[in-house]
Amino acid sequence: MKYNYVGQIYQNRYYSIEVVDPIGLLNVGSYIHRNPIETKEPMVDSMENYLSIFILSILLL
Repeated sequence: MKYNYVGQIYQNRYYSIEVVDPIGLLNVGSYIHRNPIETKEPMVDSMENYLSIFILSILLL
C-alpha cells in the first residue's frame, strides 16, 4: 500500500467477477446506471435528472 492505511475503508473495497452471459451484463449495466438514485443519499431525485457518461458518449459518436 502506498500510504500504509488500513481498515474497512481502505482495504478489500473493490473486486471483480466475470460477466458470462447477456443477463449478467444487463444486471451490471442496471446497477451502474441506477446507482446514483439508489444510494443512502441519492445524487439525483430521478434518472431523468442524471445524464450518464455512457449515454453522453453515445451521443458524441
